[in-house]
Amino acid sequence: MDTLLGRGEEAAPSGHCGTVEECSEAGGIDTHRVNERSPITTASHQDEPQAQDEPQAQDEPRAQDEPQAQDEPQAQDEPQLEAAVLDYWRRQPASVDGVLGGYGHLHSLDIRGSREFLNLVGRRLRKWKVTVKQQRALDIGAGIGRVAQYLLLPMYGRVDLVEPVKKLLETAERILGPRNEVRYIDRCIEDLGSDAIRSDYDCIWLQWVTMYVPDDKLVKILGKLVLHCPNGFVGIKDNVSADDATQFDEVDHSFARSMSNWQEIFARAKLSVIHIAKQRQWPTHLYDVYMFALRPARDM
Repeated sequence: MDTLLGRGEEAAPSGHCGTVEECSEAGGIDTHRVNERSPITTASHQDEPQAQDEPQAQDEPRAQDEPQAQDEPQAQDEPQLEAAVLDYWRRQPASVDGVLGGYGHLHSLDIRGSREFLNLVGRRLRKWKVTVKQQRALDIGAGIGRVAQYLLLPMYGRVDLVEPVKKLLETAERILGPRNEVRYIDRCIEDLGSDAIRSDYDCIWLQWVTMYVPDDKLVKILGKLVLHCPNGFVGIKDNVSADDATQFDEVDHSFARSMSNWQEIFARAKLSVIHIAKQRQWPTHLYDVYMFALRPARDM
């Protein structure tokens, strides 16, 4: 699932770039020092359609006005937290505006920023002589298929969509239709294993979904997911709080992590950030959104 959470204007964390172009020059950041997805050679794509023209369903950031940020809950009974998140999304409209929390007009901007990021990651990997392909992606928290339809399918050709909310996944299937290039997987991120997903993804994309997973569980999940893309990378796109402390939203039960919190998670998962970029032109009343490309630390 994806979500945009509102907040006051915040400056980009010190040491991190403010635009995709700036980040492309910043170089990789080793997760064991400061912390910071896979082969991408994107063919030219046309501009994304305006959000209002989008089909009625797709998945992504579900934004909201200023969240009632609070200190991170005490591991708030993880089963209870997971149930609350699923209940929240079952009650949201299965539409672009619904999954973006009323910010459907940000769809095109979001897709363009992600595509640019993936292209830069691909160029970096090729520069490092990493053997990369561009044949299959895994979209975790795929919602109604917005990202799969406009970003991952055009770039990778084949996409597996993982989404635990039945009505969202059914909407994605109606939009994308039955085809050999797409698989629909009704699972929570915590329940993904070799019986459900492949072992050879070129890109595993998690957009506005890690925000619903507590730190300890996220460390374990990332450590497992990276094994399913040995020649690729794990990509995360999520909100970043400028505060030192993680913020918790009581409405949709999501975490907005600080940059230092992200760095700690990547280090614990033994992942290196090979590229990081900030989504540019983002509304200042929303949390800053960053993209991270990750590979095992031993490979870098």
